Amino acid sequence: MNEKTLPLTPMENKVIDLLKQGLIVKEIAHRLSISDRGVNFHKYNIVKKLRVSNIAQAINLLSEYGL
Repeated sequence: MNEKTLPLTPMENKVIDLLKQGLIVKEIAHRLSISDRGVNFHKYNIVKKLRVSNIAQAINLLSEYGL
């Protein structure tokens, strides 16, 4: 898996990058000019696309691949 084969959209990549930095939903929403619900929607899609159980597992998986 690499960035080119990663099934995430550009916005999902932005969300996951901010989550890796330790930001909370409200902070991410503010930075990306979207709603809290929008951030949670992207988090849900990330988890679903990467076939993991939660966002922490998604972050760990991406870290394992150096992404």
